[in-house]
Amino acid sequence: GVASYFPRQRVTNEDIVNAGLDTTATAIYRGLGVKERRAAPTTETSIDMMVNVAQKILEERDVDPISLDRIICSVDPPEAVAPNAAVAVQERIGARCPSFEVSMSCAGWACGIDYAARCIATGERSILVLAANRVGSVLPFKNLMHRAIFGDGAGGALVTASNRSKLLATSLWSDGAHYADIFVPLPWTKTP
Repeated sequence: GVASYFPRQRVTNEDIVNAGLDTTATAIYRGLGVKERRAAPTTETSIDMMVNVAQKILEERDVDPISLDRIICSVDPPEAVAPNAAVAVQERIGARCPSFEVSMSCAGWACGIDYAARCIATGERSILVLAANRVGSVLPFKNLMHRAIFGDGAGGALVTASNRSKLLATSLWSDGAHYADIFVPLPWTKTP
C-alpha cells in the first residue's frame, strides 16, 4: 500500500518569478520539470502530514496499526530535537512498535525503504515507511532558486513480507564533499 498527501496551497513558477527570481516560469520548468509545488500552512506539521498518509495506507490495506512491526520516518527539516517525529506518528495512529526517524534530508525516504527491506529479510512482516518535507514553507530562502526546488508534502509505503519475493540488492552511498552546498544549521551550531 502506498499513499501521498499534499497541502492545498499551490506555489507556481510564476509566483516565484513574481517574488523576484530573475528568470522565467518556463525556464524553471525546463530546469526542474516542475510547474508548481505545495506549501503547508503554519498550523500543519510534518507529523500531521505523515499521520494522514499512514491512516490512508492502513485503511486502504485494512491493517490494524497494532500489527505493525516497525515505523520508519524521514522528516526534513526535523520537527524537534527530541522526541523524534516517528513516536508522535506511532501514538497518533495507535501503533505499539519500534518507531524511529532517519535523518538524511532528501535521501531519507530511500534509506527508510532500504532499511525496511532489510528488516523484512530478517523476519519482520509489516513495516510502515513515511516521509514528510516542509522545507518549502518553513525555511527562509536567501536564494529564490532554492525556493523553486523545494515543496511540501508527505508520502508513505507499507512494506510487507511475501513468500514470492526476496530482497535482491540495494546500494546506498554518500558524497560528503558537497555537504555545505545547501547548509541549514540549527540555531546553536557553528555556521560557516
